[in-house]
Order: sequence, then C-alpha cells, then structure tokens
Amino acid sequence: MPSRTVEWLRLTLKSAYYPSKPISALDRYPPELLVFSSQGRRIATVRIAPRSGAYIVEVAQTGPDDVVLPDRVTLVPGDSPGKAAALIPGYLP
Repeated sequence: MPSRTVEWLRLTLKSAYYPSKPISALDRYPPELLVFSSQGRRIATVRIAPRSGAYIVEVAQTGPDDVVLPDRVTLVPGDSPGKAAALIPGYLP
C-alpha cells in the first residue's frame, strides 16, 4: 500500500447573532469561514460579499523567514463555490 500524507485543516465559522425581534439600528455581518493549518496559523478566510453573493477568498501570504505579507484577495462568483474552495491551500476535491 502506498504511503499517504494527510494534513487536517481546522475550520471555524463566525457569524453575528441575529436578534429575534428587529430593532431600528440592526447591524448584520456576513458569515466568515476561517481556515487554520494544523500548526494553528490562519491560511485563508472566506467571506460572502453582502450584495452580490460572491465569495471573497483571502489567502495568507508569507515571505522569506516567515515574514507576514498582505493577503492575496480573490473575488469568485457566487455560482462557483468549487473555484473558491480550490483557492484554499491544502484543499483536495
């Protein structure tokens, strides 16, 4: 049997609490999916754009000597969730 390496990703979904009764000034936040490596580093964040329903995929970037660089941000149409998932490092379909 060939050997295989499997890396598990920890996923965290954050969303704001929606009160049962509407109030005059209601702030709602779209869901946010945070993807962490097994070492605890955030490797990607996926959000849903408020009006278009598109996926906003932010992939963490590092440079030499683990210097933190700005995230690579990609906008993916809402009807292509597979394309958004494929942008996350470590994703296997």
